[in-house]
Amino acid sequence: MPDTLQQNTCHAWAGNSICRKPDSQTVTTTTAQDVSNRYPVSERNKNEHTAPCLLYSVLFLSVFAFLRIRGKDLLPGMFHLLVNRKKFEYLQNEGISANITTYLPALILSFSAISITLAYGIYHTFLTEQTLYIFLFLFLYHMAVLCLTHLIAWVFNTPHIGEEIVVNVWSFHILAGLIVSPFLIALFFVEAYAIHTLLVIIISCLGIFFLVKFFRWVQIFFVHRISIFYMILYLCTFEVIPFLVLYKLLVYD
Repeated sequence: MPDTLQQNTCHAWAGNSICRKPDSQTVTTTTAQDVSNRYPVSERNKNEHTAPCLLYSVLFLSVFAFLRIRGKDLLPGMFHLLVNRKKFEYLQNEGISANITTYLPALILSFSAISITLAYGIYHTFLTEQTLYIFLFLFLYHMAVLCLTHLIAWVFNTPHIGEEIVVNVWSFHILAGLIVSPFLIALFFVEAYAIHTLLVIIISCLGIFFLVKFFRWVQIFFVHRISIFYMILYLCTFEVIPFLVLYKLLVYD
């Protein structure tokens, strides 16, 4: 190798063959460029909100641990409800109002995870005003669905259907954010090349979850022999239109 470099730097000057040693700085620079081209260094995730994201992760995990200790049977019951519709009877017997100190913090955790994910997917930053707007929209949407469900059940004198829908609404809205929360926390601290993969996983999980929820409503309406007209009206009003409005407000703002 040294002989080759020395031969390449030989120049003919005034009839004499003068050989010069190559500049060490030039060799070093060239070697570094070659290595950089062959093995590109991955760009780190430039998160401008590292401290707030770390604080959010600690608070999230602390509240989740509290929920697991206080309501140790409620969260597994909600997961069982995803698979078996009849499991709502267990949650109904436990009572939502009696366990509101578990349901409400779990709902806040879930909607916070979803709002941060949507804000980052659209605006490429975790903590913005839009994050708060999305959270408030989801929370108001949840309360509106509960109130209108109770009202419709009272008008049509079908309290048993209303109670089943209310239990499912709480369960699906709580589990939606909790399922994607591990990927969200990982999104805060991973390398830049892994962000796209995590976002695809999160959006896919939310999409699948939405489809499961949609088919659960269809199952409930068919079991209780609700008119197809009312079923379509309910699904469009509470499941499709609100998220289309949210999409329009966020994307075309």
